[in-house]
Amino acid sequence: MQASVRRSAKRSIGFGLFVFIGGPLICSLITVLLVPMLIAAFASSISSTFTLPTPGAVGEGDNAVTLAAREIAGLLRDCRGMTSQNAIDNGCTGNSPRFAAYDPKFQETAYYKWGQQRCPGCEAWQNGSFQCVSFVLAAYSQLHPLDFTGNGNQFAGLYSTQEAKDRGYTTIVAGYKNLPLSPGDIMAWSGGKYGHVSIVLSWEAPKNGNPGQITFAQANARSSIDTLALDKDTFKPITNDGYWNGYEVTTYIHPGWLPLAGGDDPSKQQPYPTNVEAVPTNNPYPNIAREAAKQAGINEDIFVTQIQVESGFNPKAVSSQGALGIAQLMPDTAKELGVDPFDPVASLYGAARLMASHLKYYSGDYAKALAAYNAGRGTVDKALGQCGANWRRPECIPQETVDYLHKILGGG
Repeated sequence: MQASVRRSAKRSIGFGLFVFIGGPLICSLITVLLVPMLIAAFASSISSTFTLPTPGAVGEGDNAVTLAAREIAGLLRDCRGMTSQNAIDNGCTGNSPRFAAYDPKFQETAYYKWGQQRCPGCEAWQNGSFQCVSFVLAAYSQLHPLDFTGNGNQFAGLYSTQEAKDRGYTTIVAGYKNLPLSPGDIMAWSGGKYGHVSIVLSWEAPKNGNPGQITFAQANARSSIDTLALDKDTFKPITNDGYWNGYEVTTYIHPGWLPLAGGDDPSKQQPYPTNVEAVPTNNPYPNIAREAAKQAGINEDIFVTQIQVESGFNPKAVSSQGALGIAQLMPDTAKELGVDPFDPVASLYGAARLMASHLKYYSGDYAKALAAYNAGRGTVDKALGQCGANWRRPECIPQETVDYLHKILGGG
């Protein structure tokens, strides 16, 4: 819900200074806004979100992207001990390893030359501050340059738009037993100031109650190739390992030109969500919610799940705190949006606009935007100020909001 909403009808139920030295990574702002679109828009026949059809399957084999990612990763070095100003600004004086430096041979590669042509002099491509987004852009540069880029925490939103879908990109929300579709897929993370991105190399799904694992390549982190365990129930990467605390993998991004792992047929895969009650098949409002999300430029699947959590798509819902209608808008917020909260169509379009506003405010971070819808920006900003990257802990934000995020995004 929005700023004044306390809870939805169906449930009973912060950005401060982030001290980085010795903590998790922060990816610098990438000044490249759009990579030249080399290939005309092509339609995707793949639906927007999937679950892995065969638990236990492993993403095996390399393709052009994973081979590039492995090559770049092999040329990255720990930047601790560097005395250049950009390395110092990037946190290379901390206690934890930070693979943001590179071997001189990297400057001879086509990846580095590509980056320098498109962003000459950018600090994010320099020795000692080579960034996570730069890494991902470089890994794709020789096959098919990515069409959109921004901070790490903006990737999920950038690739969830209709334009991105029309160009062949598929977004898979982490959690709900969702896994990537192919090695080479992009992992979009939230956390810290700028989030993080990395390239999937392989994974093994949880099986027989045992956790699985996912291996990925990256820059500006504790290692250039890392592995995290997967939660046995949600299949979401477990990030509370001491280094990645406060970060979470929110979305996998699959470009349509990459082959699917194991040749899985997308038509046989099931879309999420799986942890909320099913919407009656004769309810027209989920489709309207998708159109509202599309018009507002936000993730359609997340928005549909959000409204399902809010009201179960009941246009007459009223919460004990006074939230009204299908989108559980408080009267003052509905008035600000210029909608009748009991008009389901107007409310869905108004709620989608509100979510787009929150996403813009929080630089595309869906967790923060959803928390703001539920508890208000003031509550989220206060939590960020007090807890930094750990703002999602129950001692930082209301338990109701913690539960709300879990229901929509899954994971911790």
